[in-house]
Amino acid sequence: MARYLKSKILSRLEEKKAFLDKNQPLPKPVLLKLREQMIVEGTYNSNAIEGNTLTLKETRLILEEGLTIAGKSMREHFEATNHRDAILFLEKIIKKHRIKEEDILAIHGLIMKNIEKETAGIYRRGQVRILGVPFLPPNYLKVPRLMDDLLEWISRNSEKLHLIELAALAHYRFVVIHPFYDGNGRTARLLMNLILMRGGYPFVIVLANDRKRYYNALAKADKGDFYPFINLMAQFVEKSLDL
Repeated sequence: MARYLKSKILSRLEEKKAFLDKNQPLPKPVLLKLREQMIVEGTYNSNAIEGNTLTLKETRLILEEGLTIAGKSMREHFEATNHRDAILFLEKIIKKHRIKEEDILAIHGLIMKNIEKETAGIYRRGQVRILGVPFLPPNYLKVPRLMDDLLEWISRNSEKLHLIELAALAHYRFVVIHPFYDGNGRTARLLMNLILMRGGYPFVIVLANDRKRYYNALAKADKGDFYPFINLMAQFVEKSLDL
């Protein structure tokens, strides 16, 4: 089933996933602690990748204590609470039969809530360029059809690809479409997680410290080499299984 994953990491992942499945359900106190940690660290890292300057500690204070951090913009505060809300939304829709367009729009709507009110949860209606990247996203008129194609591709390949490969490639394909004016990276990472969580994997965090590796791997995928990106995502999956 695996086409891109290196055999060494694949065997480790399957062993760790089997161990996790065998020990389900985890004790409630452990589960709650892991969930709190996942929400804070997942929110911090995904936002930091996009330039949010909140520290991990500040993110925790906002999410767990409801505090306002002096010297930080309201947008950065909203990005923290919005990402938390989007993760909670994922938990609600994990058991749905298949991922639909309404799910993607809802995730983006939560990510951009109180930030870009006119475009939150709405496909872009104009051309965009990605800063520092020569690639030009497709014409906005093609976005609805391309998103339909992506969701159909996910459904069609759910049994043909290893779940980690499916999730990583869905992430990449989403980024290529770039369906929204802003919030595409965060939405892409949440889509990847939705696919993985539906398969019983824990929430996967793309680390902000690995931002350069992440973007370099995406750039290689743009040239047709998907191995670096898929195997980097597999490394992040393995870290989530080690928690």
